[in-house]
Amino acid sequence: MSDETLAVALDTIDSLVPEMEWKTRAMARGLMRGYDARWSDQAERMIVCEEEFVVPIWNLANKGIKPSQSRTLKFAGKRDKRVLRNSSRWILDHKTTSVDIQDPDATYWRQLAINAQASWYLLAGHYEDLGVEGIIWDVIRKPAIKPKKIAQTMQKSVVAGNPYCGFDVSDNAQAYIVENGTENAELFELRVTRETINDPDRYYQRKPIMRLLHDMVDDCQELWQLAQDVLYSRRCNWQPCNSNACLTYGSPCQYLGICSGHDTIDSDNWRRREQVHSELDSIEGDGKNIITTSRLACFQNCRRKHHYRYDLGLERHDREPSAALQFGTTFHAALDVWWKAYKL
Repeated sequence: MSDETLAVALDTIDSLVPEMEWKTRAMARGLMRGYDARWSDQAERMIVCEEEFVVPIWNLANKGIKPSQSRTLKFAGKRDKRVLRNSSRWILDHKTTSVDIQDPDATYWRQLAINAQASWYLLAGHYEDLGVEGIIWDVIRKPAIKPKKIAQTMQKSVVAGNPYCGFDVSDNAQAYIVENGTENAELFELRVTRETINDPDRYYQRKPIMRLLHDMVDDCQELWQLAQDVLYSRRCNWQPCNSNACLTYGSPCQYLGICSGHDTIDSDNWRRREQVHSELDSIEGDGKNIITTSRLACFQNCRRKHHYRYDLGLERHDREPSAALQFGTTFHAALDVWWKAYKL
C-alpha cells in the first residue's frame, strides 16, 4: 500500500469531519493508519465497491408447486465490497464496534454468525449468479481512549525534539504542549495509531462465514415470511407499538412524541421523504415496496416505528445522526478510498 493511498484516505476523513470535532477526526485518522498497517499485505483484491442490487423475494414452501415470487415486494441492498480471495469470490462487509472482537468466541462474533444481513446478501448473490463463497466480516474496533494530559517528563522530551509514541512531532504540536500540557489533535492521533499498531488483533479482525445450500433455502423462506408479515401489517393497518423499543442505548425513538400523543404526524416537526431508502441510489419511485435488512430490523423491533419510517416516510426536520453512526459513515468512506488500491 502506497503512502499516497493512505494520504487520500486520511484526506477523506478530514473532508467529512469538521475541524472543531478534532477528537473524532484524530480517532478516525489514527484508526485508519492502524488499519493500513494491519492489512497492507492482505490477500484480498476488490472486484467492485458499493454494489447495489435488487432481487425478487421467492417462496419455496409450496411443495409440488413451482416456486413463486412476491408480486409486490423486492429485496434490495448495497454490498460494501465484492472481493477475490485465493481465487474465490466473497462479499466483504465492514463493521465498526466498541466491544471485544479478539476472542473468537466473543458475543459479537456469535451475533454475526446469525446476522440476517449476511444470509440474505449471500442469497441475493446466489440469485444473481455471482458465484460467491460466503461473506467476510471486516470488523474494526474503536479504541476506548481519550485525549489526555501529558506527563511533564514526556512534555520535556517531546519539546526537545524526541518522538511521541514513536512518531515525529510537528513544531505546532510542540508549541501546544508548552502552552497546554495536553494532547492536541495531532498527538492524540499518534497515540491512537500506536495503540492500534501495537495490538492489531485487538482492533482489526476478519472472519469468513459460509452458508450451505440448505441454510440458504431456510434463509429464503425466512425472508419470504417476513415480507408477508410486512404486507399483512400494511393491509390490515395493524402497527402495534413495542414500548420496550422506545429507548435504545439511552436515546429515545424519534417517533416517541407521536406515539405518546405529544406530537402529530402533521406538525411542522416532520417532513415526508420522497424515497424511504436514502442509502440506495438505484431505487426508482418512493421505495415503499422495497425490503432491506435495515427495514426488516426496524419492523421486527417495532411495527409502529416501521410504519412511520417506511410506510409514511416520516423524518424529523431536526434529526441528527448519532455520533456512532457519523463515525461509522466517515470511516466507511475512508475505507472505500483505501480499497480502491486493491481493485483487480
